Amino acid sequence: MRTAFVALSTLLIVTLFVVIFLAGSGKVSDIYSETYKTAIQLLVVAVTGHVVTFLVAKLNHEREETRAKDEFRRKIIEKLNESFIEVKRLRRLTRAANTPEVGGYPEALEVNSYQSLMEEVNEVQLRIEIIAKEVEAFQGLFSRYAELQKNIDKMEEYLNSIINEFEHGAPVQIGNPASFSLRDLPEAADYLGEYKQSKFRTEFIKPYYQGLDILRGELLYAGKNYSAKRPRAGSA
Repeated sequence: MRTAFVALSTLLIVTLFVVIFLAGSGKVSDIYSETYKTAIQLLVVAVTGHVVTFLVAKLNHEREETRAKDEFRRKIIEKLNESFIEVKRLRRLTRAANTPEVGGYPEALEVNSYQSLMEEVNEVQLRIEIIAKEVEAFQGLFSRYAELQKNIDKMEEYLNSIINEFEHGAPVQIGNPASFSLRDLPEAADYLGEYKQSKFRTEFIKPYYQGLDILRGELLYAGKNYSAKRPRAGSA
């Protein structure tokens, strides 16, 4: 593109000089003479070429800019997906390890299991907090920024409520091995308990899918690729 621009610029300057020279020399008295017509045609070609080159360069720049913006949006999608998957993974593994033999939902967590779970949930909460800050810093890339930010904030706040309970709660250890009753840890109980009526469903799962739909709809080269899956009652 640069080579073409230089060539056209050279042609334009030379042709313009020739036209001016012919017009002022007095050697060409008829504008319809072949020499004059050729010079004018070359001038038109040079000007047109410049315009086309400029438009192509502008289009290429806009495409690259759009690709860069889409790449940032895809990174946000990837980070949000990773956080969502990790939260569900931790939930399933913890439930499997602590559900009573008779079935149902966990009623207590071994102290070490609770400590380990909270450390990992804290890591995810911090990652989502960073995602929220990245989206805020580049909010101009999202036409539905306010709605997107609200959903990501909900996800972060839900996990933060579990961590706050861990930091400030002081449940009594019971049994052997030492365990915490989930009656004393209502936020953790919500996370690990029945799904249908949980805050986990309304304040984490639902905002995730809504935020994901917004992000996918922002991908200019991918079109409006909305999530086929939605949180369903009794699942997760």
